[in-house]
Amino acid sequence: QWPSSRSSGINAEYGGDQINKENSFKPLVDYIDEQFENYLQEELKIKRDLVTFHDSRIHVCLYFLVPTGHSIRSLDLVTMKALDKKCNIIPIIAKSDTVSKSELDTFKANIMEELRANDVEIYTFPTDDETVAEVNKDMNDMMPFAVVGSREDVKVGETVVRGREYPWGVVEIENELHCDFVKLREMLIRTNMEDLREVTHRKHYELYRRGKLKQMGITDDGAHPVSLQETYEQKRAE
Repeated sequence: QWPSSRSSGINAEYGGDQINKENSFKPLVDYIDEQFENYLQEELKIKRDLVTFHDSRIHVCLYFLVPTGHSIRSLDLVTMKALDKKCNIIPIIAKSDTVSKSELDTFKANIMEELRANDVEIYTFPTDDETVAEVNKDMNDMMPFAVVGSREDVKVGETVVRGREYPWGVVEIENELHCDFVKLREMLIRTNMEDLREVTHRKHYELYRRGKLKQMGITDDGAHPVSLQETYEQKRAE
């Protein structure tokens, strides 16, 4: 169970490569932009209330990768590149129990190398705060996280755990020796939630905001003071 919060996120996973890859990621990009637009319209109101406003901006995208054991599919690379200026991306290997430990280690290394080679920017846990610097550095080195999912309760000895049962044994979801689920949850919910929000507002939303206002011919550089709300409404009506 993931604790509820005021942060928003999306899960992204695609089933296969397609000829027109833009059609695959466009709904995600459009949805993220729509949340930015909702916030921008509230921000531009003369009487605005951002404290009580429901902030639906996407603060994190958990991007699930198929465990091929070798490399990232081209569709995933194109999609992640389209999203990396829109939100904080955390790559995750899904169904990691379907590959061996050695294959998983190789796959993780290959993923990070391909992301770097293709200039795909993923979220990195901040290390400037000494209280979390060491653990965040370790988690950055662990990326991408490898997780296993299950809704089933399984009995292991005298204990009931959430896991997946196989003829050879049980994969426990919250056993850190079996997968990275607990570490991922800790990093998102308890350690870095505020940073995710801050990066969304300071980096991704600001990029959208500046682009949108520039597109409409609106400047807020102080040289020519204008009513952003009035100009915005006028431009939108044209």
